[in-house]
Amino acid sequence: MDRRAILHFEFFLLFLHSITTFDIPVRRSVQDVANGIVPPVLTVCFVIEDDSYFGNYGRLAAAVDLGIEHANAFVMPNTTKLQVAYQSSGTSCTRTLYSAVLAMLDMMDKGTTCDMYLGTTCAFTTAALYGFAVKYSAPIFGNPSSGISAIQPDSLLSDFRLLTQPAFGYSDCADFLIQLAERLNYSSLVIFRDDSYSFFTTFADQILRFFREKRPSIYQTTYTSAFRSKRYSVSMIKPLLSAANARSRVFLLFAHATGVRNIMIAAHQLGYISGDHVFFVLQLYELEYWGQVDATVGDGFDDAMKEAYSSVLLLSFHEIAEQYDHQFEATIKTNARNRYGYSFNPLETLDPVLLGHYDSVMLYATAVATMMAENNANFTNGYEIASRLNNRTFQGVRGSTIIIGEDGQRDKNYKIQFYDSKTEEFVPYLLYLQNTISNELFRIIRPLKWPSGQLPPNEPLCGFRNDNCRQEGLSSSTLAIAVVIPLLVLSGLSIGAGLVFYKMWKIRMNFNPNWWKVLSDELSVKDNRPNGVEGSKRTLRSQSSAGTQRTDYSSYVCELFATYKGTLVGLVDVSEQKKAVTKELLAELTLVGLSSFEVRKITLRLLAGLSFLNVEVNECFDGDLLRNFVCR
Repeated sequence: MDRRAILHFEFFLLFLHSITTFDIPVRRSVQDVANGIVPPVLTVCFVIEDDSYFGNYGRLAAAVDLGIEHANAFVMPNTTKLQVAYQSSGTSCTRTLYSAVLAMLDMMDKGTTCDMYLGTTCAFTTAALYGFAVKYSAPIFGNPSSGISAIQPDSLLSDFRLLTQPAFGYSDCADFLIQLAERLNYSSLVIFRDDSYSFFTTFADQILRFFREKRPSIYQTTYTSAFRSKRYSVSMIKPLLSAANARSRVFLLFAHATGVRNIMIAAHQLGYISGDHVFFVLQLYELEYWGQVDATVGDGFDDAMKEAYSSVLLLSFHEIAEQYDHQFEATIKTNARNRYGYSFNPLETLDPVLLGHYDSVMLYATAVATMMAENNANFTNGYEIASRLNNRTFQGVRGSTIIIGEDGQRDKNYKIQFYDSKTEEFVPYLLYLQNTISNELFRIIRPLKWPSGQLPPNEPLCGFRNDNCRQEGLSSSTLAIAVVIPLLVLSGLSIGAGLVFYKMWKIRMNFNPNWWKVLSDELSVKDNRPNGVEGSKRTLRSQSSAGTQRTDYSSYVCELFATYKGTLVGLVDVSEQKKAVTKELLAELTLVGLSSFEVRKITLRLLAGLSFLNVEVNECFDGDLLRNFVCR
């Protein structure tokens, strides 16, 4: 049998014991009050836990006293007034659920009749007392008593119709988160749940439950990662954060400030703070129980946190400044110090739970006074009182607007804040408003400062694991190799082919197969003898080559000379040999023309009487072929 079942069984036994052992006071009727049979006083039973993390008796009692005072002065008729009776429920929040039942039995043993139950900050205490509320049809005002429907898996809010929650409720928080997610187009969420603190465990469970009931599409893509901030180090959180990164880029941190800091240190080391991830941190108001999210704590990570917190959006309650009564605050703080010895911090503001106790008394007085003014209304019927408060808006004595939803929970305003690195503080940029005259649900009050310029999308372009950018299971590196390398090879082949084509084209354009021929019109022929006669190639046969007197050019065995482009050249007449230009001759001369030497000495010897042509190629060291006679 689990702990909850044991606690329920203990509660059942104690409740049976109370019925058979104690004399239970009879509930007053409307007729009894009208006839003056009993004093016209309604008792508010103020029950508070010793181990409550929302407040203690010294802190909250002053607010209850002031509520009683204002209700009797401004709301209740002269014939009926309110009074308060206090009772501690022990450690019913964390250890002994049955102690709340014992506390109620003690009050009944003393003859106290509870017309209204107040306090019960913890859901366990509220559940323990709810049986008494049902027995005597007395309304119960829980502040906050959030998560009562989470105690049993199949329980519903409708099972607690006597309960009103004037401070805040989880259902309202879930509505806010749903509206915010839909506004930002976020559906894939990861909740980091800090199980070192029961509030966050219960809160996360209830948020998921409301997601399932109200937005199944968000619930189906929401993942929970549980950890314990009191035990988990940064190195232990890193794997959790890496696993969450494969599912989402939107993280909800329901954790103590220490756990939030460790998560952000891990995010900083993993590189998740460039603006591609968004961390929503829940800090409803300033409360020692869940700490204060602050970048500067002096642990050596302050500079890193100033950078990391730029990816954090803080979710908190928003109090409208015009509705805050500073005189009311001063009265509460003064009475707490003078009557109960509790001192507030100098700059400490009144939190929603404390104000909820005051508002509970005023709401109860308003409903009772209204019903007493109606002849047939039964102001002792707790169900009737609760139904009159649900789905209503009230103007408080201190100027505040109170909206109770149809689920009996207060509709709160919220603010979304970003970290300003210049002021090193969280500043609001977006408000979620439920108690305004206009239908404006969200209101932007300043531009958002974000590392990447804007909030990330619900899912990256390539998916959370880059699956959308891969083909049939190929890794990103394999995909890159398969695409890039063929492109590089193709580019190299294209460039090489282009260069070869260009080279061949240039060679073809510059190549002249008749480079070795000299037209006869380009020669000016003259005899090498002293009295030689100038003439053209046409008169070569008429020139006698017998008995010539050789000049300095006789070493070239040239009988005739000619001028070619201003250069003296030697000629040999081979017409008698009938040497025909053959294909092989052209090929050999072509090799001469394509030789890699820029300048050549080329000697062509056409030997008379021989059947071959000798071609001799040597490098010329001075000038080119056409300019240097020696090279010719």
